[in-house]
Amino acid sequence: MRTIANWPMLPSLLLACLAAAASQNAPAYAPRPEDAKLSRGRVTIERTSVTAGTLVITGQLPTPCHEIRVKTPSAADANGTVAIEVWSVFEAGKICTQMLAPFSVQVPLSAELAKAKLVVNGKPAGLPTE
Repeated sequence: MRTIANWPMLPSLLLACLAAAASQNAPAYAPRPEDAKLSRGRVTIERTSVTAGTLVITGQLPTPCHEIRVKTPSAADANGTVAIEVWSVFEAGKICTQMLAPFSVQVPLSAELAKAKLVVNGKPAGLPTE
């Protein structure tokens, strides 16, 4: 009868598979663990609006090589404010076309967050940002 010598590795393999599946279900704009290896950059937010429980953020990335990231807290702070952070990540040193890249993300909000005062990168949502 054969035994499997790698049984002790099975829990680690299972956890890795579950983590990969969870990251595949996350929105493209969600922060990821591998972002720690990338440089963090700025974004230009041109407009924010809230419609039917969804926060819509539009703007420009510095280059097409930048990827958008949005961090939304799960609850409002003690003042009833939800501070949403938006930034970009990019691979430093990578050759990239120097042109702006438009973006638009739709961030679903819970019923609680949709009723709160939303602030995106320090500016109230729904008001001009520049």
